Amino acid sequence: MFFKNLNISKKIFLVIGLSFLILILIMGYFFNQQFNNLREENTKTVSSYLLELEKKRIKNATETASQFLGELSIANSDLSQEELKEIIREYNRNIGFGEVGYFFIYDNNGNTISLPPSPEVEGTDRWDLQDSNGKYIVRSLAEVADSGGGFFEYIYPNPDTGEPENKISYAASIEGTDYFIGAGTYEGIINSQVNGVRAELETIIGDIST
Repeated sequence: MFFKNLNISKKIFLVIGLSFLILILIMGYFFNQQFNNLREENTKTVSSYLLELEKKRIKNATETASQFLGELSIANSDLSQEELKEIIREYNRNIGFGEVGYFFIYDNNGNTISLPPSPEVEGTDRWDLQDSNGKYIVRSLAEVADSGGGFFEYIYPNPDTGEPENKISYAASIEGTDYFIGAGTYEGIINSQVNGVRAELETIIGDIST
C-alpha cells in the first residue's frame, strides 16, 4: 500500500536505493568469503613455510652436533665406553636450541645415553617405547639414523607444557660409536608462530579493506 501511494520519482529512488543496498550486502558477503579464503590459504602457506624452515634448522643442528660428537669420539678413542659416554652426556647437557630444543642420544639398541629434559631415564632401555598411535619411537629413529639420517613424526610430551603433541624429529648416526643423536620440534611451536603471522596478515588485510 505504501509503495502504491508514492509518486513515480520516489518509487524509482526507492527501487534504486534498495537495489544499491542489496548490491552492498552481496558485495560484503563475497568480500567476507574472499577474505576468509585468503586467510585460510595464507595460513596454510605460512604453516608449510615455517615447518620447512624448522625442519632445515633441526637437520642442520643435528648433523652439526653429530659431526662434532663423531670427531670427539675418534679423538678420544683411547677412553673406555663408560668414560666416552659420560663425556658425550656432559656435552649434551650444556647445549640446546630453540624454545624447548634439546638433543636426545640413544645407542642402536635403544638404551638412553642422554635425554636432558628427563635425566632419570638415562641408562634405561626404550627400544619398545610407543606413542599413542602405536608407533615405535626409538627403534624408528634408529632406523632413519642408520639409513643416513632422516625425519620421523610421532606423538611425544612437550617438556614445556607437559602435554602430548605431534613432534617431528631428525636423527643421525654418530661416527665412531653405536649411538645416534636427534632433535625435533612440536606442533604447538609451529602453530604459535603461524598464529602470530596470521594476526599480522589479518591486520594488514583489515587496514586495506577500511
